[in-house]
Amino acid sequence: MDFVDTGSTVERSFDRLLADCAADPACNTAYPNLRQAAFDLIDQLNREPLTLTPTDPVTHETFPAIISGDRLVRLAEAGFQNAALIPFFPTFITTTAAGNPALLTAALGVVALPELYSPGVQNAVLCNEEIPLIDPARVEQERAQVNPAIAHAYAYPDALTRACPHFGLPAPDPIEGAAVHSDVPTLILAGDYDPNTPAAFGRLAAQTLPNSHYFEFRGFGHVVLFQQDATTGPPCAMQLMAAFLDDPQHAPDGSCVDAIPPPHFIGS
Repeated sequence: MDFVDTGSTVERSFDRLLADCAADPACNTAYPNLRQAAFDLIDQLNREPLTLTPTDPVTHETFPAIISGDRLVRLAEAGFQNAALIPFFPTFITTTAAGNPALLTAALGVVALPELYSPGVQNAVLCNEEIPLIDPARVEQERAQVNPAIAHAYAYPDALTRACPHFGLPAPDPIEGAAVHSDVPTLILAGDYDPNTPAAFGRLAAQTLPNSHYFEFRGFGHVVLFQQDATTGPPCAMQLMAAFLDDPQHAPDGSCVDAIPPPHFIGS
């Protein structure tokens, strides 16, 4: 993942959501002004953050969560990783904007578990593998092309750039920023909603992996392999992986990918 692209990839995921909702007559009728409602809500929460108390599904204990507009954008990034949450996005937005954050509070218990996130580990990895390779001029170019409400939520690379020298890490080898060229058979699975390793990155990787087999999963986020889909039996991605391991020289039968329906949005 190219860290400087984070804001733009979240915007692409959101644009995908809007396009899929608009293409679904029921969703388009139920949520005709979804884009405006979403960005109005981000602005509102940046002015007046919400304090919520979601429940940890593991410990069954509540924990406090202050939700600003910026944090809502970051939560959307986390939500886009999970195909089970994507169909709820329109109703998350509209019910929260209407003053009822119950669904958003429930979702927080899934995407914001404190024990599943370590800022120290994340920042150490980013400082070792991402930040040293960033061109500051490109950061500004990227930021200028992203919706300001989304770009504002990702201003923290500047802070990391200042913090990373304190980790005492060696400079990465220049090869870390180069594309991998290999004839080794490779299976590439991508979710079309993924904001972290988006489908465009998978297609880019395939360009220098001539013996790769690329499959893109409609309505899926970051986690493709273990997500259940409309197929019967094992999930489609698991079928592809098993077929690839049995015969890596030939492309697996991707008919189950084609059979996955578009997202059905809850509340429409």
